[in-house]
Amino acid sequence: ETPRENRPAARRLLPNVPVESLKRPGAAAEDMRRHDQKVLAFYGFQVPVMARVRLLHRELLDRLGLGPSAASGKSASEIIELMGLQVFLQVVGCGVRDEGLEELLLSVEGRVPRICELPEESRALLVNRTYSGASRAQLAVRRLLAHLIKLGLATIASTKGRTQYCLCRVVELQSMTPSLEEEPQTVVGSFDFADPTSFDRYWTALHDVSEDWIRRSTSDQVPGATLALPAPAAASDGDGDEAEGDLEAGSVAASL
Repeated sequence: ETPRENRPAARRLLPNVPVESLKRPGAAAEDMRRHDQKVLAFYGFQVPVMARVRLLHRELLDRLGLGPSAASGKSASEIIELMGLQVFLQVVGCGVRDEGLEELLLSVEGRVPRICELPEESRALLVNRTYSGASRAQLAVRRLLAHLIKLGLATIASTKGRTQYCLCRVVELQSMTPSLEEEPQTVVGSFDFADPTSFDRYWTALHDVSEDWIRRSTSDQVPGATLALPAPAAASDGDGDEAEGDLEAGSVAASL
């Protein structure tokens, strides 16, 4: 007989709730595999949120550019399809080991395939959905896009029920302040992303501004500052996750 301490715990069921209803209708066995944090790290997922924001900004500049063709913007789903596989694994992640995905990563020579170019089985694994039916990848990318908007690096607009994101070509980085009334912001620098050197200069300057504020707030005992940027125009894809609160100096500096 199996010792009591080694027996599996009995499953608790709610009254009047059939067991079948606890499963997602139509879900295949492979879709029900658990996501593992160790697998996320194995595929290169970046935990610091601002590191992911920076990676996404670089990828959007490379994939979408700043020319006339990018002026109309892209939806979150279109952005995902255009993303390179390696960047996707870094900013969105995949928490399930998959032999097909690993073969793709090993076979990459020079050109990294985009998500839209992957075999259907691998693509379906990466853009799978939550139990509520929402796209995991779209939820993750929208959260990162919300940070780009707060930093003034992107804009959001909704036309005929469709939400689109556009990159900003020229951006001003301003100082951090606890109060716009008591201590107006000053311009730290202006960056034109048509210049290839502007990307590194902007993100280095943002890190320096954040570090400077941390030193100042530590010495003056000032509460943590935020990047006091104008609030973007409200627009939603229907999932209500575009905003995640203010960007704090500590989270910016620690992630870059």
